[in-house]
Amino acid sequence: MGFRVAMVLVLVLCAGRLGYAHREYLMLLPNGLRFSDTICVAFGHEMCYGYAETNRFGKDFCLAGYTWSRDFCELDSDKDGFTNGEELGDPCCCWNGDDSQLARTNFLSHPAEKTAIPPESIKRGNDTEYCTCKKIAYKTIARTTMSSGGLHGIIMVIAFGFLMPLSALLMRYGGVRYRVLSSFSAHRFLMIVSLLTGFAGFLVIEVGQKGFLTVTSYHTIAGFVMLFFCFVQEFVALFFRPDHSSLWRNDWRISHLVIGLSTIATAMSVILTGLFIIGASRYSILGFVLTIVVVLTYVGWSERSKQHLELELVPTEPEEAELDDVSYDDSQSSNQPPVTRSYGSNTSAFLFGFVILLMVGTTAALIVDLVLIGTKIPVRC
Repeated sequence: MGFRVAMVLVLVLCAGRLGYAHREYLMLLPNGLRFSDTICVAFGHEMCYGYAETNRFGKDFCLAGYTWSRDFCELDSDKDGFTNGEELGDPCCCWNGDDSQLARTNFLSHPAEKTAIPPESIKRGNDTEYCTCKKIAYKTIARTTMSSGGLHGIIMVIAFGFLMPLSALLMRYGGVRYRVLSSFSAHRFLMIVSLLTGFAGFLVIEVGQKGFLTVTSYHTIAGFVMLFFCFVQEFVALFFRPDHSSLWRNDWRISHLVIGLSTIATAMSVILTGLFIIGASRYSILGFVLTIVVVLTYVGWSERSKQHLELELVPTEPEEAELDDVSYDDSQSSNQPPVTRSYGSNTSAFLFGFVILLMVGTTAALIVDLVLIGTKIPVRC
């Protein structure tokens, strides 16, 4: 069941990714973010998503080191008679990351489509004063530090792709089966850390991209829904958790479980769409999906094992009657260790450890991939 649900989720996300552009690259182009509400803004690809074949504009951008250099600005990548700068509102190639250097923010055209051209009147002429920049233009705006998108991705993967699921697994299985740490204390601590870490990741993208709230996409909307679930879950757990003897305890437990599962499911979809948007390698995405499938399979198996144990422990009425007639020798029983029933075994302990190690390995692989993307290390053009 868990495998089928995961596969349906992946197919939906893969179909939905067609509308996403690589916002990281748009930020490196003049007026790039002004195209964010259009249907197709993947300038560097033949189609509107990142895995399509790279077009001439994308190859020229790659060869320029993903920087808005003067040479790249003066190229006519789509051979329509207008330079890349003229099509993107920087005919004088003055833009150095400061939008005040732009000649215009309208009459823009797609720099990779030959049929999309701006009005002829905006083409740069021989008027040298028209092309005098307010400041000396930088030839490149290459970043030497981690991009906000890459850092945001790393923080979110750690917070919601690792810490939050780990917290739930330890609480549900680790503490009950193997007495790993104090399950409740570890659960509460990891949940608070994941929430604070995730909020820091939100601030990184908000500040780094100067207006994350203005972007409308499934990834953004799902991200806000996830944060809302997180805050509700933490608030209710910290301030409204009833005692075990309370009549509301069972209702609270069910609501806590439902909100928690909704939060984790939303978090997985947010991470997957984020990996598509930022351009993570297909191997990283596939590894993340397979990890989700493995964890869901393990959870399903563990829940069935737990249900079987609970059925075995339910006494029947004849057995209860027979127990009343049994006499015990206190002198012998006092020297025996207490007998506890557990649905753990060597196999289940191995599987639990394997799942945790798999989550650690997948998280580490994603971090490495996002570091390479965030520092813009080009592999090939």
